[in-house]
Amino acid sequence: MERKTGKINVVIAVKTRIYREGIGQLLTDIENVNVLDMVSSEQEAYSACIGSDSNETAVVLLLDASMQNSLTLIRQLNQALDSIHFVVLAMTACRNQMETFAAEGVIEFVTHEDSLDDLKHCIYAAINDGFWCSKRVASLLLSKSVKSSQIPRRRQEDSTPQIEGLSKQQVNVLQLIESGMSNKEIGRKLNIETATVKNHVHQILQKLKVNNRGEAAARYRRNAQQPSMA
Repeated sequence: MERKTGKINVVIAVKTRIYREGIGQLLTDIENVNVLDMVSSEQEAYSACIGSDSNETAVVLLLDASMQNSLTLIRQLNQALDSIHFVVLAMTACRNQMETFAAEGVIEFVTHEDSLDDLKHCIYAAINDGFWCSKRVASLLLSKSVKSSQIPRRRQEDSTPQIEGLSKQQVNVLQLIESGMSNKEIGRKLNIETATVKNHVHQILQKLKVNNRGEAAARYRRNAQQPSMA
């Protein structure tokens, strides 16, 4: 995966001080990562992220999954910022909990059993709109994918023509990605929330088996150049 250049501003929002400061200390040794702030509440996290907004700087919020209003915080930041990215920390190995966060456009998770290397990979994936997960998380997500793949072929063929298994809305999102639009611009164009766009982007990358938006756009262009078989 190609990584964006420049410093990555990270805000750590974790309730427990020793956990919060420990992560901050460990991240100081990672290339291009700048720990912008370490906070213990949703309100402090919102202020830190808003204050660091910049078109030239990626902002990643490392968010404690146990925070009571974490989902509300994600929605508020998605509405306020276009450059915000999320990594949810201290997840339980529970697919339902991951799906709850994924519905808000969050696709990077670090469970209680994952390592610092796992966290580092998640941060880099988040700022590149890619997807990376540990083997533990992958096993949970794949268990759902296997069930989804068991949909009868007849139902799939009766649906609107798709590109590599994408839904009609995902094709619309992919087309706008190829045109160079940001998630917020796509949301305005299609009249959907930015968090919904992020979730679509995640699904597109996963279905096309690509690492980032640029590769997805290239795949769209190649597909568009192929003669129709209709």
